[in-house]
Amino acid sequence: MYLREPYNIDDRDRQLDFIRRDGWGHIIGVQDGVPFVSHHPFYLHGDKGEEKLEFHVPKVNPHLQSMCDGQQVQVVFEGPKHYMSPRWCKTERELLPTWIFVSVHVFGRPKMVRDADEVTSALGRLIDFHEARLGGEPWSLNSVSEEHVRPRLNRIVGFEMPIERIEANFRLLQNRPAEDRRDVMEALSKLPDTHAHKVADLIRQHSPQDDN
Repeated sequence: MYLREPYNIDDRDRQLDFIRRDGWGHIIGVQDGVPFVSHHPFYLHGDKGEEKLEFHVPKVNPHLQSMCDGQQVQVVFEGPKHYMSPRWCKTERELLPTWIFVSVHVFGRPKMVRDADEVTSALGRLIDFHEARLGGEPWSLNSVSEEHVRPRLNRIVGFEMPIERIEANFRLLQNRPAEDRRDVMEALSKLPDTHAHKVADLIRQHSPQDDN
């Protein structure tokens, strides 16, 4: 990924926090000599400094073979993004349009999880994490019988991927004056677009403390 200051984020905690919150990634690998992409939910798991991504793949997915041969793959997490109009910024007259976005790339070598109970546990962690974010009474994998779950588990293959490297690009107007960031957040917040609202929240979360 193309990285440059001030958008390159090398703070490990910020990188992991984004991965944990986003949870949906695109696995990029090579299948039969050409790029191949699969889209899956991920769960970040493991002790500090030994984090890994847990995920599962349908057995019918042709991408499965390249994940089993030990080669490195790339997982791309893309957060909300939005176009930025120059008319939202007042500090510079000849500003050009741009895009505001966050993207995190994770590199590693997937390892197949062969134990059925471990696959079930990993799936349970993924479900519990997202259910907890919804509020209310959470649904649990234990809510259904093993006889109902087992045939479906037989159709997937579980993986864990120790994280070898992370690249993060947070293009959130770090190069603009605080006044511009406030004006852009206000403009985004007024749009009838949930992605725009999420981008405004990201700018707010990652702005310098003296902006507030």
